[in-house]
Amino acid sequence: MWIMVLIPSLLMVYLFLGPIREVSGRLFFQYAVKYLPRSLQEAVLNQLAAKASGIYDTVPEPEVGRILQRNVIKMNGRVEIVSNNAGMRDHRTYLSKPNSIYRIVCLGDSYVFGEGGKEEDRMGNQLEEMLERLKITGEGKPIEVYSLGIPSWSTINEATYLTSRLSAYDPDLIIIIMVNNDLGDSLGVTGFGTATNAFSPEYRKEGSGIFPIYAPGAFGVLKSNFLVYDLGPECRTRWKKAFNSLKRLEELQRSRHKKMLILVLDHPYFVPLAIFYHDQYHLQAPLLISSYLMEKDAILPHDPHPSRRGHEILANHLLHQMAHLGWI
Repeated sequence: MWIMVLIPSLLMVYLFLGPIREVSGRLFFQYAVKYLPRSLQEAVLNQLAAKASGIYDTVPEPEVGRILQRNVIKMNGRVEIVSNNAGMRDHRTYLSKPNSIYRIVCLGDSYVFGEGGKEEDRMGNQLEEMLERLKITGEGKPIEVYSLGIPSWSTINEATYLTSRLSAYDPDLIIIIMVNNDLGDSLGVTGFGTATNAFSPEYRKEGSGIFPIYAPGAFGVLKSNFLVYDLGPECRTRWKKAFNSLKRLEELQRSRHKKMLILVLDHPYFVPLAIFYHDQYHLQAPLLISSYLMEKDAILPHDPHPSRRGHEILANHLLHQMAHLGWI
């Protein structure tokens, strides 16, 4: 009995006193955790996760890369991030959908995540509030909105994540939000759960042939270039792979007799390419083009992502489109 008291005490010393940690080493930690009761093991692991740097955790799916650490509260930049049981940003626990609920899933990257802003400011949260306030239902049922988005997720990361979890989430409507960097490798998520910058193989008279595509911005030369957003040599391959992933997700959703909508944020060349590949792959999901950039105060003052006003504009556009389609 005494050892069950001693081990947790020593473990706390191990966790919180740096010099002792150095002396005790990994073997002591492994021994202590091995002989702790299951409840204490979980408590220790939860403490370690809460104290770990960053907000992300890896998943054993290379085409998904990463989600959030589950059930933690952390600061990310200036904003508090609360994650739930699914490793998504939400105060709510994600549960199996009851038959009495109509569920919308917003699927995307940092825009769905709400990068730089409060959780309640996101388009998904505001959309749910609008639907509730206006007493709008889906198929006669109250509507809830889940926001499945991780910063730097690509379209492939997003579609792969939901495809393998479609039955668990059971969405009546999937809304995919596509942004102009979602198709490229310029800031993609790797199988190790980290974000990475791609490299460009083009020959250059000055500098290395292997040159990071974000480097010019780091020196103040320009904010970005076309290689950043998918006009590089692998452009077609990436677009095809991304739309193959969307096509697979749509086929599964339609086989369940459910709906899908694609929202594309306006960008000079991204929109025509999105329309082209949407047609090439014969996607039946309506394609909606939207923007929030023409409104005052639609961008965060400290971050290029949408402010609450920007998210509100996008939520309103989605609301009107769903009503136009007769889905609500």
